[in-house]
This record gives sequence, C-alpha cells and structure tokens, in this order.
Amino acid sequence: MTSHRVPREWPTGLLEVAPGVYAYVSPTGDSGLSNAGLILGERSATVVDTLLAPSLTRPFAEAVRRATGLPVTRVINTHHHHDHTGGNWAFPEAERYASAAARDLLIRKGKPMEAYRALLPRFAAEFEAVEIFPPTVTFQGAWALYDGRREIRIIPAAPAHTFGDVMVHLPADGVLFAADVAFHYVTPLVSEGSVEGWVKACEAVLALDVEVIVPGHGPVGTRRDFELMRDYWLLIRDEGGRLLDGGLTPAEAARALPLGPYREWVAWPRTLWNLARWQAERQGPVPDLVSDDVALAMHTAMQKLSQWGALR
Repeated sequence: MTSHRVPREWPTGLLEVAPGVYAYVSPTGDSGLSNAGLILGERSATVVDTLLAPSLTRPFAEAVRRATGLPVTRVINTHHHHDHTGGNWAFPEAERYASAAARDLLIRKGKPMEAYRALLPRFAAEFEAVEIFPPTVTFQGAWALYDGRREIRIIPAAPAHTFGDVMVHLPADGVLFAADVAFHYVTPLVSEGSVEGWVKACEAVLALDVEVIVPGHGPVGTRRDFELMRDYWLLIRDEGGRLLDGGLTPAEAARALPLGPYREWVAWPRTLWNLARWQAERQGPVPDLVSDDVALAMHTAMQKLSQWGALR
C-alpha cells in the first residue's frame, strides 16, 4: 500500500481546469456533496451533472451564468444517482443526455425518501419537493458531441459505481470528467455497481492521455490521485476477498482490513458496504438498484463501524 498525505481542504467552487473548461467542486465530498462541470463551445455550453438539491444547484447555476453568456443547451448526466441528476430542473432549455441504462435506473429508483431521510437528513426535506427530470436523449456505447472545434467524448464505464456510468473526455484539453468512477480522498461506494467492473474502469481511465481528472467527489486531481483510489479497490478485491474467504463477515473484515491512510479518507466506514457488495458479487449476479431496507441496514452498520473506529 502506498503511503500518502490526505488533504482536509481543497479549492472549491467553479475552477477553470483548461481554457473554457470548468470543474464545480464541492467541499468535503461526503454524501450528497458532489462535483459538476461546465464546458464552453463556440455557440453553446454543456453542463456535466447538476448536483442534488436546490441549495446546491442554485449556486452552481449562478456560477455558470457568471462564467458565460452562452446558452446551456446540453446536460450530460454521468449516472442516475440524485446527487448528479437532482438539479436537472435548473437547465430547462437543455437536452439531457445519459446512457440508456442510467435513464432506466433513474426512473425505476424514483425518490426513496425513507432512505434519504436517514442517509441525507441535511437535504431530504428540500429534495422531496424537487421534480425529477429524466434524460431526454439516451445512447449506448461511446458517443461524441461537437460544438465548433470542441470535441466532447462520452465514454461508457459501466458497471463500476453503477450499471449506467459514463465519463466525459475532452481529448484536446487532456481533461476527464470521471464523475463517480473517481473519488479523490473520499471513500468510494459500490452499493449499486461492481467491484470487479470498477477495477476494469480504473484501468481504462489510466490508459487515456489525460492530465486533469475531475472526480465525482473530492478535489480535482491527476492520474496519481486516481491511482490511489484504484489501489483502494485492489485492496478491497484482494485482501478483502481473502478476509471474507477466511469466514469473516463484511463488518468483521472492515475492522481487520489494513486500510492505512485510507482510514483518513472521508467516510471510510463505507468499506463495510463495499465488502458486503464484493461478497455478494462473488456469489452471483447483484441487483442494479438497492432497496430502502438494504440501504438503511447498511447505514446502521456503518454508524456502528464509525463508533468503533472513534474508540481506537
């Protein structure tokens, strides 16, 4: 395991990461606090993801308006989770793009408010009043959009974080909006995806010629930051798998796993849920959506793990 320094703070707000390309970065990167993006073309602008609740989306939409007078004609939803699609309402004139799987998952998931009240109490009340705007254009496989000389490649990455993941690649700028295929210094979560698939997605990212990686949670980073997250998944897959094979439960394995500096990442108790998903994945097909009952049970188990960790 590679030793590394874990930042406690990082630049937030609308950050220009290449000419005409912006990341909108949230603090802490914890549940509900995701990142988004803005890409300027010659005639219009493209938004990548739209955050969760009005108190988060409104400042983002205002930052977009301050950055450009171009109309936002496209929103790309990188997957179905509400912290990336909940603000679609803020760009009513835009076509909304996503993988066909992501649109299907968003519609089937609906708004699981019982789980959200437990998992995201800070945002649950305002999110309950939000209307869900599903994608209007869907695709399968790789796509490309063009606005003048700006090429926007949409790269499939599923199954990884979810079964509908895509990433947004700007090859001329060396920028990748990896969305929730990347978590930098925030513990990733695979509750509705695949551990093995995520490892493969990591290798696909590292094969790209990119200098800047905008994660779904955490600070804008480089290949080095992304590799640290990839190594976390290798630890879950390999050492976590050995602990599970030895008869430990996911909760016991989460306590025994030598996390090292990953114990300093935001929301490290998600390791328990990741191990539970890995255990299930190795036994057969896993569901592409998680029920409220499972989410609430995992939330309770992770709270207990957090309390155990605080006493050590």
